[in-house]
Amino acid sequence: MEQRVVKEVGKKSNKNRRKQYIFYCIIIGLAMFGFIFGELHSNRIRASGLRTIATVTEVEIRDIEGNDDEVRHHITFEYEVDGQTISTVRSRTYNRSIRPQRVVGEQVEIYYDERNPANFVLASERDGFGITFWIAMIVFSSVLGILIYKIKVDK
Repeated sequence: MEQRVVKEVGKKSNKNRRKQYIFYCIIIGLAMFGFIFGELHSNRIRASGLRTIATVTEVEIRDIEGNDDEVRHHITFEYEVDGQTISTVRSRTYNRSIRPQRVVGEQVEIYYDERNPANFVLASERDGFGITFWIAMIVFSSVLGILIYKIKVDK
């Protein structure tokens, strides 16, 4: 009788672990979907956007509260579209030791979204690597999730 109770408790524990693994796989999958969506959006702008020159008008470095190792670089880009000046701030997190990649007055080539000119990508940014990486991560996570599920079910 005592052995039977131990087995049932173990089964509940395995069920809970299985649910946790499934939950984590779903969260990881959603995060990857978000990154892939962003990469597809950037690739669309790169492929069909209009090219122009933007000027860096401001570079600001801000501390991240509670994080001594990293800072946020806020870089303001300005460019003209149909006679209107567009000013867009781009923020990225970097290690504190990394200096801003841009300087005030620097001119950079960009592609902007014709439907929403405030959306742009730098022409010098990587092209296509991100999507390949994230697709590989989705496949890897899916296979890992299935393996973990099978292992837990078989026990």
